[in-house]
Amino acid sequence: MKLDRQFVDHVDRDPAKRRVAQGLAEMAQSLGIRLLAEGVERPEEAMALLDLGYTWQQGYLYARPSLEVPDGSVAWLPRA
Repeated sequence: MKLDRQFVDHVDRDPAKRRVAQGLAEMAQSLGIRLLAEGVERPEEAMALLDLGYTWQQGYLYARPSLEVPDGSVAWLPRA
């Protein structure tokens, strides 16, 4: 399931958006469906969504639209 960017924008600060993201995540997880968040632009959004189970994310935080393949490095992610 894809979480639309209108719910991703400032999900870390907006309780209503967080509830929508969490509700969708709970439903998807109960059905065994993978989650994707689109329009991630800030690390704070990415971390909030990761906490909710959105392990697949896309947006300007990761790469701008391009014909080039990104190198895959995401410098701001915490190291495991």
